Amino acid sequence: MSQNISIEQIKQLLDDDLKPIKDELADLSTKVDDLSTKVDKTMTKVDILVAKQQNSTATRSDRLQVVPRSDGSMPTVDFPESILQLLVADNESLPDGQRNTWNRSKSKVLLRQYEDANESESDTDDNEQSSKSRAQRLKLARLLGITNAQLNFAQMTL
Repeated sequence: MSQNISIEQIKQLLDDDLKPIKDELADLSTKVDDLSTKVDKTMTKVDILVAKQQNSTATRSDRLQVVPRSDGSMPTVDFPESILQLLVADNESLPDGQRNTWNRSKSKVLLRQYEDANESESDTDDNEQSSKSRAQRLKLARLLGITNAQLNFAQMTL
């Protein structure tokens, strides 16, 4: 009554028995990959919030933290050093007497990095340019987590 089973038959029996386990393992692997993606997205949001929170406690001359973009990458262009640079126009001197190195074009390029610059550049007079430049600097400040209270206090103490 002994029955000879070939190696091929044993392999087939094992494959048949292990198929549900392989399928379940593949399903679990997909779920783990999905969770990993969700955790990565959450960590990116946390990194953004942490940088914005740090900026929200900065004084006018404290160094600003670089805020990651929504995809988690860092901006690849110039970044303002302090709130003061965002309040003082590029043609004015800072309170310490140094010339402000932050300007309208840097604000516009950085806003584009954060995918928030929808306005097209147009020929306008100096008053409109100055007003638009200030609006861009303030918009950028808010994107970096700087609060209205900080901006108002820093403006009052200039």
